[in-house]
Amino acid sequence: MTWRVTVLTDDGSWVPVPVDADSMEEAVAAVIDRRGVANVVECEPWDEWARRHRPRFKVGDAVRFETKWGELSGTVGTVDYRGRGRRAFKGCDWSYDVFVRESPACDGEPCLHKHVPECDVRPV
Repeated sequence: MTWRVTVLTDDGSWVPVPVDADSMEEAVAAVIDRRGVANVVECEPWDEWARRHRPRFKVGDAVRFETKWGELSGTVGTVDYRGRGRRAFKGCDWSYDVFVRESPACDGEPCLHKHVPECDVRPV
């Protein structure tokens, strides 16, 4: 069976890792042994998790989102799994780094807006 084990990585992001194991305990032990990571947050069967937790957008998708400068449009540069426990992301499982060609946040220059919560992102 494949399990989804969510671990905290060195850069501070939470990442779902698929692990083939006979039990939840073996899945968690495999992640700790393989990656040396002890910061395991959740573990559940991968198929169940995957059905509920797919990002709406992928790298390269054109999106729009609200900011204090109004609505901005750009391209998804990074898809980041954060998990529901992160209050900074409004309870969204996913966030995106969005590249905006002319951003008022950077005086009209190109800018990468980091960690835009999925619940704030819409297709163009």
